[in-house]
This record gives sequence, structure tokens and C-alpha cells, in this order.
Amino acid sequence: MGSASPRPPIWRRALDVDGPWLWLVYLPLYALPWFWSVPSRSGLVASAIGIGLFLPVYIIGWHLSGRRLTLAATAVLLIALLLGTSGGNWTVIAIYASALVARIRPRRAATLLLGGFAILMAMSGIVLGQPWWMWLMGVGFSLMVGIATIAREAMRDANAALLAAQD
Repeated sequence: MGSASPRPPIWRRALDVDGPWLWLVYLPLYALPWFWSVPSRSGLVASAIGIGLFLPVYIIGWHLSGRRLTLAATAVLLIALLLGTSGGNWTVIAIYASALVARIRPRRAATLLLGGFAILMAMSGIVLGQPWWMWLMGVGFSLMVGIATIAREAMRDANAALLAAQD
């Protein structure tokens, strides 16, 4: 009869790599283009609304699975694509979508959806007439984050199976 372990303090949970909070450290990169190009008022308003929509979907989506996780990841990607004309670095939001979609099981579904997300990102960058380096780096980072997350989830599944086999 084991006792439940105490819940870690909030600061510890915020730094947990298995949770959504630590990864939000990259969100300020959304404003990177504003260092060389002053954003319009409408771009700032759109960005504030978009980020305001993104945050709860991403944080809640992190705790979902199955079809709900797929919907959350797709919603985050849609928010990113809609922010493409805001003047911010919309690919940062799309990278979060890739991290979510990579957690889908089975791995084959995650891989196919990740590839689809990358194609949509590239097409959006081309259609919007954005500099190739902006959207191409976003696609590259999305694929890197997605592939690493798929590998991490596979390792987690293998570890769980090994632990179950030992019982």
C-alpha cells in the first residue's frame, strides 16, 4: 500500500520539460520582426488576440490525447496561419502546433500530420510573399521539434512497457 507522492511546488512544475509552461520561453521570438520593422496598430491588435487565443488552446491541448489533441494542434496551427499577415513571426506559434501534433498516437499518424503541417506552413509563407528565410526556418524548426517529440514519446512508451513487464 503506497502513499501518493506529494505534488511538487508550482515553480518545479513550471520548469518541467514534460509540461507546457517551460516551452513558452520561446514565445517572445514572435516579436522578433518588430526589431527591424515597426508593427502596425492592426498587427499589434491581431497579435494580441491571436496570442490570447493560442495560450489556452496550447496549455489545455498539452493535457489532451486522441482526437481532442489533434483538434487542439490544428487550432494552434490555424491561429499561426491567421497571424501570418500580422507582421509577427507567426512560425513560432506553428512550432508549438508541431510540438502538440507530435504527441499523437500512433506515431505514424503524428508523422503524417507533422508533414502536413510543414507543407501548410511552407505554402502559407510562399502565398503571403514572405522572405524565404523566415518561413523556411520555421518549417525547419517545426520539423526538428516534431521529430524530437515523436522520438521522446516513443521512448516514454517503451519505458512504460518495460516497467509494466517488470511488474
